[in-house]
Amino acid sequence: MAGVPVEVEGIVPVRGAVVTRIVTVPGVGAGAHASGDVVGEPFPIPDLVRVAGGGGVIETVVLIESTTNSVGTELWLFDDTISSAADDAAHSISDLDATRAVGVIPITSYTASALNSEGTARGVGLAFNCKAGSRRLVGLLVTRGAPTYAAGGITLKVSVILE
Repeated sequence: MAGVPVEVEGIVPVRGAVVTRIVTVPGVGAGAHASGDVVGEPFPIPDLVRVAGGGGVIETVVLIESTTNSVGTELWLFDDTISSAADDAAHSISDLDATRAVGVIPITSYTASALNSEGTARGVGLAFNCKAGSRRLVGLLVTRGAPTYAAGGITLKVSVILE
């Protein structure tokens, strides 16, 4: 029926709509990390766009820690699977993986409670397209401080304006 809004795989297929995806970062080990270390493992951020190969604009990223580190962190984004250094090892990607980069979002503004903290990057404005056949990006966190994490203690919320 023409003119009736429908959902496609959980996303309202309307340009300009905002979708938020929540992802728990896998592989975050308990213990101290050094500046420049990978935090966890590469992780998919699924269903970010209306159609495979589509695009959008990342507007907000919220990083939620189960600790109160409040340390600068970068969210590296790629349009395909990558090989990365292990959790708590120096960040390093191959030249091939570098060609898959969509952008890097620094998260430097934090607010802490007694038990956890949230870092927020607002007004990011990072335009992207998923690779052909895909509706996801792949994320990787890199710390720019010396935090001590709890195992499995990081969640991300990524908000995208649909193209």
